[in-house]
Amino acid sequence: MTIHPLPPTWSTRLAAEDKSLRVHLLGIGGSGLAPIATVLHEMGFIVSGSDAQTNPRTDALAAQGVIVYPSQIAANLVDHPERRPDVVLISSAVAVDNPERAAAETLGIPIAKRRDFLPALLAQRQVIAVAGTHGKSTTTAMIVRAFQECGIDAGYIVGGLALVRRASGRAGRAAAGVGIVIQGIVLLLLDVFLAGVFHQHTRDHARRTES
Repeated sequence: MTIHPLPPTWSTRLAAEDKSLRVHLLGIGGSGLAPIATVLHEMGFIVSGSDAQTNPRTDALAAQGVIVYPSQIAANLVDHPERRPDVVLISSAVAVDNPERAAAETLGIPIAKRRDFLPALLAQRQVIAVAGTHGKSTTTAMIVRAFQECGIDAGYIVGGLALVRRASGRAGRAAAGVGIVIQGIVLLLLDVFLAGVFHQHTRDHARRTES
């Protein structure tokens, strides 16, 4: 009996920078996913996404050649089998009953959140993670600028428009393993960073769940 090896998972292909990987971002216009979409596109992956409405972030991505759907409907995945993604990355704002998310589940397409996706995306990078309540975007921009002044074209993922370049994401042209600066607590929680910067912590963006 011949035993055929299982095909590689999306995370394995992402970590290996397999450029044939198709990634669809559900909520691509948000501050969390738009910079990731930019980095993916600049790295050469096949990127598409959707959002409930267009905004400057989706317009910028579309101008770069990313396929952006201006609605979150099942047809985005069902009606385009030739573009069917290998993984769907969703933002925390995407509800369980979202039609496009439901379509991905029906089609058997893996669904991932940033905490699952980022470690694979950053597997070959040394990461500086910036977290805290206030000042994250500014600090991230300052670190990136410091790299640039040293001749290192480090990438970055930041929620706000970076001061060093009017964009929220950049893959960077530095050699693999040199570095990427990313804003977000998730990297600190996952312990996949080389260095961490944690600002003051105050009660902000609090979420409450009725018990």
